[in-house]
Amino acid sequence: MRKYTLLIAIIFYQSFTAKTVAQTDSSLLVKRCIDFTVTGKGNNPEWQKTAWTCLTKIDSGGKEDKTQFKIMYSQTGVYVLFEGDDSKITSNFQHDGDDLYDADVFEVFLHPVPTSPLYFEYEINPLGKELVLLITNKNGKFSAWLPWYRVEKHAQKKVFIN
Repeated sequence: MRKYTLLIAIIFYQSFTAKTVAQTDSSLLVKRCIDFTVTGKGNNPEWQKTAWTCLTKIDSGGKEDKTQFKIMYSQTGVYVLFEGDDSKITSNFQHDGDDLYDADVFEVFLHPVPTSPLYFEYEINPLGKELVLLITNKNGKFSAWLPWYRVEKHAQKKVFIN
């Protein structure tokens, strides 16, 4: 059985201002980079500025495949690079906005204001299809909003399967 390595690179365009954030044991240091074009291959020298962060399988059963990511920020956005091994790519979702979480998917959760019940969720599958959600969690009650219209494209994404 062939082992696939999936690389997905994303940049979320957004202006950022520097803030001091209280660090805890679960904090992740996000390094600054200069803007670059994402290719999905992770071969831009800017990616060398940061190390891989490995993800740990938390549910029982099934095989544990290697999954890791890199994240950086620039003056204009947040860059995320995922790498994951899989013996079979099973996603059949062919459209942006589909329920991608029901198949192979990488997810990014951005919660810029921890005291707010709102956070941003971005999902991308091996076919390059995306699901963009604004989630609210008020007292354990979740609801989601899916943007239906974009004035301009806010994410640049590339997928590479080896």
